[in-house]
Amino acid sequence: MIRLISREELNFALKLTEIEEWGTSKEELEDLFLFSPQGFFISESKGILNGIVSTAFYGSFGVIGNLIVAKKFRRQGFGRNLMKYAIDYLKSKGARTILLDAVPQIISLYNKLGFQAICRSLRLEGNIDSKPVENVRLMTLEDIDKVIQLDRKQFKGNRAFLLKRRFSLHPNLCHVLIRKNKLIGFIMGIPKEDYILIGPWIVDPKEPKPQLLLQNLVNNVNINKVRLGLLEGVKRAFKLAQYLNFTQYFYSIRMLYGEPFTHTEGLLAIAGPDRG
Repeated sequence: MIRLISREELNFALKLTEIEEWGTSKEELEDLFLFSPQGFFISESKGILNGIVSTAFYGSFGVIGNLIVAKKFRRQGFGRNLMKYAIDYLKSKGARTILLDAVPQIISLYNKLGFQAICRSLRLEGNIDSKPVENVRLMTLEDIDKVIQLDRKQFKGNRAFLLKRRFSLHPNLCHVLIRKNKLIGFIMGIPKEDYILIGPWIVDPKEPKPQLLLQNLVNNVNINKVRLGLLEGVKRAFKLAQYLNFTQYFYSIRMLYGEPFTHTEGLLAIAGPDRG
């Protein structure tokens, strides 16, 4: 049986992500649960919980993430059923395109369900030395509407709730880039044990120095190590990562179901594989 997950059952979801060593926090799972309480599902068999899948709906497109089946229940069709359930849910909401990040081992499952690979989704890390920058400052509450507006243009979806929540939880890790009194970029982060997880990181494609945002974020914390996810198909993001001497520690495959979808050059770091 597949049903909606409860807030209490997020502990089961967290345990599954820990077994997979994804580094997902309870906070990140709660983000999705609060954003899409009708789109986060759990599977059980004979009263025993065995798997999860999350969705995020942004209007014309949706994202599927956190598909995990407990090891002793694998190869019994539970993962396939969870995926079909998630696809049907997003289609019922009006999604014409569905995106996901797949680990290479299960790409064949997604291919059979109608997904096609579009590019690699890279996980990178690097160290940023502190040095002064101009035109970047901490985000304020007055910036939020402009941040949401810029994000909608570059991300192509409405994730206002997630942006507001990230700002409310970690305002010291939210920065904006201002040129001629206009907000043209922002960056957000989540604190981890010994690094900052970057994302989303959105900058107008015409801005020549988007790295100033990352620099200012590091200037305001005592941690120089950062990690982020970017899409290899976004050439500007890939070239910037090379310029910053970031190294790859993992990758997955960005896949698409439905109508074609183009990621803009303003998308420098994804918010996460389960959020797009």
